[in-house]
Amino acid sequence: MLRRRGAALLRRACNAATDGTADGALRGFSRQIGEQSIPVGVTSTGWMAAARQAVAPLHSLQRGAKAAPAGQQLRRFSGFTDSRGYQHFGKGPGAAGLLAENQNQIIAVVVAGSVVVWWASRQEVPYTHRMHAILIPARIEIAAGIRAFQEILQEAKEQRALLPRGSPAQARVERIGRRIAAIASDGTTGGGFQGHMQGLQWEFVVINSEETNAFVVPGGKVVVYTSMLKLLRSDDELAAVLAHEVGHVLARHAGERMTEYSWIGVFQLAFYYFMGFTLPHELFALGLFLPNSRKQESEADMIGMDLAAQACFEPAAAALVHKKLGELDKRMGADEMPAILRTHPVSDTRVSDIQAHLPKARVWAERSDCHSKQQGLYDFFR
Repeated sequence: MLRRRGAALLRRACNAATDGTADGALRGFSRQIGEQSIPVGVTSTGWMAAARQAVAPLHSLQRGAKAAPAGQQLRRFSGFTDSRGYQHFGKGPGAAGLLAENQNQIIAVVVAGSVVVWWASRQEVPYTHRMHAILIPARIEIAAGIRAFQEILQEAKEQRALLPRGSPAQARVERIGRRIAAIASDGTTGGGFQGHMQGLQWEFVVINSEETNAFVVPGGKVVVYTSMLKLLRSDDELAAVLAHEVGHVLARHAGERMTEYSWIGVFQLAFYYFMGFTLPHELFALGLFLPNSRKQESEADMIGMDLAAQACFEPAAAALVHKKLGELDKRMGADEMPAILRTHPVSDTRVSDIQAHLPKARVWAERSDCHSKQQGLYDFFR
C-alpha cells in the first residue's frame, strides 16, 4: 500500500520535478540529466564578418590580382536560398534557421528515438507478466529509497515513535515479512525481471501512529504503523499487507514512476520549445499518474497474494483486509472521494479483484506443498 506519504518522500528523494511551468520543466529536465547544460545558442556571421568578406576583392586588386567580372562578384555574394525559395544574404541560415526549416524532420527523429528507447527499456513484471518501461537503474532507485527511509527513521526517532527492535510488535512484523521476502528474492518463480531483488537488505520497522497505514520504499524498507496492527488481528491478514508491500518492490513500481516523471520532464521541455508554454501538471495527474498508481496497487495485490500463498499464508485474507479498510474509509468519510481522483482503487473493486484471483493464488500454495508443511508442524507440536 505505497500510500501518499511513502510516495511523497520518494518523489522528494529522487527530485522529480513536473510542476507545470516552463521553469519547472527546465529545472526538472536539468535534474534528470545531472545538471548538465545543453547548448542551444545560435551563431551568425555578423555584420563585421560580412564587411570583411565584401572588401576582400579590393585587397586582391591592390596586390595585383585580377578582379572578377561584376556578374561573378554578384553571384559570389548572393548568399543562400532556403527551402521555400527565398534568397538571403550571408553565409548560411545558422542553427536557428536550420531548426526552423527542418522542424518536422527533427520531431520525427525525436519521436522515433523515444520509441526505440522505450522499447529497449521494457521489463516484464513477475507473476503478472505486464511489460513496463524502466529507464532508472536499480541502484539509483534503491539509493533514493534508502535516503527516504533514513528520513522516516530520523523523524520517528525525534518523535520517540519508533518501536525498538525485538519488541513484540516489531518482531512479529519482521518474522512474517522476512518469510515473504525470502520467497520474493528466490528468483526461481514468477518469471519476469528479478535481478534487482538480489542482495537487498530488507528492513521491517514499526512506528507508533494513529494513522492506519503501511508502505514500502525501494531497497526493501517496509514501514508499518501500530494502528494498522490493531486492525489486523491474524498473521494471515498481516501477511497480506506485507506481501503487498514486497510486491511493489518486486514489480519495481517506484522505478516505473520515476521513469514517468523523467518522460514528462522531457515532454514538457520539448512542448515549451515548440509551443512556448507547458501543460498543467493536473492534466498529467488525471491522465497518467493517478490511473497508473491505481493499476500498480491492483498489481501489487495480485503479486502479494501469490507470494503469501507460497509462504503458506491464507491468500483469501487479503479480501478481509480490504473490507476492513473500506469500512474504515466510510467511517472517516474518505469513500466520498471520486474514484478518478484516488491513488488506490476503491475497496469494493479491490475485494472483487482479489476474489477473482484467488484460484490462481491457491495454485501457488499447492506448488509449495503448504498442506504437508502445515501438517508436519501440527504433528511436531501435537
